Amino acid sequence: MFGKSSEKYLLIAGVFAIVLIDTCYSSTFITPPIQHPEYPGKCFEPVTMRLLNPGQDVFLPIGCMKLTCLNHFGFAGAGCASTEEAIGKNCREVEGDRTKNYPNCCPRIVCDEDQDSDLFEYGTNSL
Repeated sequence: MFGKSSEKYLLIAGVFAIVLIDTCYSSTFITPPIQHPEYPGKCFEPVTMRLLNPGQDVFLPIGCMKLTCLNHFGFAGAGCASTEEAIGKNCREVEGDRTKNYPNCCPRIVCDEDQDSDLFEYGTNSL
């Protein structure tokens, strides 16, 4: 799909994407413009090597993340929220289904029936 002249660009973009995924996995974020020099006017997603128009989504095969191409040719991204601090008494984390797209691939918190959900607050370790 892409010529040899763009190999260096693709390598740099791929490294950027890996760093982006690693640092932004548990959040929402917006990237600076990511475009392929041979395809102006499109977002370039270097992990899946896809070109997207503004408004189009791509679900990444690594991690559990959705990226949306923005009008400035950057991406708005959403990944799974951290559940580490959200697990309260009588609750546990259940792994997400990695065969599904975001957000269905995210881990979730399951609490025993005696857990009072009205008292459970996200981001705290106590009730």
